[in-house]
Amino acid sequence: MMNAAIVFPQGEPTVLSAATSIAQGVSEAGGVAELLPASSKPDLSQFQLVFVGITALGFSKNSVALSLLASVPPFTRVRVFCVHSGAGKEALEQAKLQIESNKLVFDDGLLLEIKGVFKSLGKGSLQEGDLARAKALGERGAAQFLGRRNRPHSEKNRISGYKK
Repeated sequence: MMNAAIVFPQGEPTVLSAATSIAQGVSEAGGVAELLPASSKPDLSQFQLVFVGITALGFSKNSVALSLLASVPPFTRVRVFCVHSGAGKEALEQAKLQIESNKLVFDDGLLLEIKGVFKSLGKGSLQEGDLARAKALGERGAAQFLGRRNRPHSEKNRISGYKK
């Protein structure tokens, strides 16, 4: 059984919806996921895989979530998902540097762009495709940790009567 922590800044509904999708993906792959708001300052030492949610709107909120990684044992795999409205790549790079400075393994990153009229204020929403990508991030992370390989569907299986 694999335990995964999903840490996210509280008060960000778009990050919470992405975190929920990641938790669904981890559960479908056979792991157990816990959603943990960064403001509750959870102990992350008991988790084998950590997902950290950040935003590109204010790095001060991200620093709370990323500061919790100090309690994670060295060489633990960390995956970051960044909800942004245009400057997500820079925030993801900053998070990667901070993760690696804590002697943790930056395993994967995901950029999710906010859509909508008020996206420049960070008040938009994530589209269904973004939530599916977040779910896949959780599923891939758990499957890799558990030693399972996600294989893409083969065209050979789809074509009826296929013979080699």
